[in-house]
Amino acid sequence: MAPLAFTDVPTPPECGGGEWRVQNSEDLAGLVALVMIGRAAHAEAVLGGATVVPTRVAAVTKAKIIENLQPAGNPDPWHRDGHLFEIICWIAARLSAGNGDVISPPHHSPTQQGLDSLRVSFDEVGRTITQATVFEFKCTDDARDKFRDEIMRTFRAYHSGERDPELLQTAVALLAGFNLADAERIAIYDKLIQERPLVFQAALTVTPEAFAPARRLSLFNGFSALGCHIETRLGDTFPLAEIRSWFAGFAEVVRAKIEAMDV
Repeated sequence: MAPLAFTDVPTPPECGGGEWRVQNSEDLAGLVALVMIGRAAHAEAVLGGATVVPTRVAAVTKAKIIENLQPAGNPDPWHRDGHLFEIICWIAARLSAGNGDVISPPHHSPTQQGLDSLRVSFDEVGRTITQATVFEFKCTDDARDKFRDEIMRTFRAYHSGERDPELLQTAVALLAGFNLADAERIAIYDKLIQERPLVFQAALTVTPEAFAPARRLSLFNGFSALGCHIETRLGDTFPLAEIRSWFAGFAEVVRAKIEAMDV
């Protein structure tokens, strides 16, 4: 059983997208723990069916991660929750990936800034990209404001070309494993700039757990103003009864997974 389940919940005219549910919190926490200690490739292999093997981690790394998972005296642990949610989103992106898809790894710390994630779809026969998906993830108790004021600002910047240098550099770096020739690399740069085969995918924590279609429509209001086809505008929700308490509990499960690792 996959750690996450996805239900397709389109929200016309604003966007497509879906709703996420946790199916196996223990398995999900184990994958998150692997990513947090720098083993995203190991987690990716597990998602592909590989057997989980005993994991070793440096004692200093283990202590630092546990400290970040238990922010002492911090009544507002949103950096921790945001980091956990980013990794969950990366797992969701990996679960929905197809052959030839390459995804940038999650940030390695709760305070690291920059593009949340990029997925590049590569056609190995045609030796070109078919799509580049810009992800924005927000763990928040005010999803509407975050979507309207932050996510849409980021999406507009990529859609307009304002952030092309970051897009181009990240996309081509992700394709290093395909051994691109110089001419192929240049052709990919040109395709990204001229054809702009971009998909914009937002994922947000929301409450209540029974998140009604009318709430989704209100949340993603304005997405259609981006001007691209609805199939390239995706809005995902992760409904929780109480966002802060859920992540506090989940952080404890992840901490236990890391505590159990050898040093």
